[in-house]
Amino acid sequence: MGLINNFLWIVFGTDGPSWLNSRWLALGSAIFSHVWKWTPFWAVILLAGRMSIPQEIYDAAKVDGATGLKRFTHVTFRCLPISTWS
Repeated sequence: MGLINNFLWIVFGTDGPSWLNSRWLALGSAIFSHVWKWTPFWAVILLAGRMSIPQEIYDAAKVDGATGLKRFTHVTFRCLPISTWS
């Protein structure tokens, strides 16, 4: 019994599926648990990368006339060179 199976038993009075006996339920369970396990780590990594960008770069982009969306895409993600802002 797990969290979902207990919820189904308490609310509906029925047993949940056998999660590891069906190929697709087992695959979905493995994918979900893997994503659940690693999402906080990648969130911290991406936040640390974003926080390492100096504020002066954002200020310079604002002075050059970049809107909020352009600052986000061109400074934060650095998708395109600054020369294409015009």
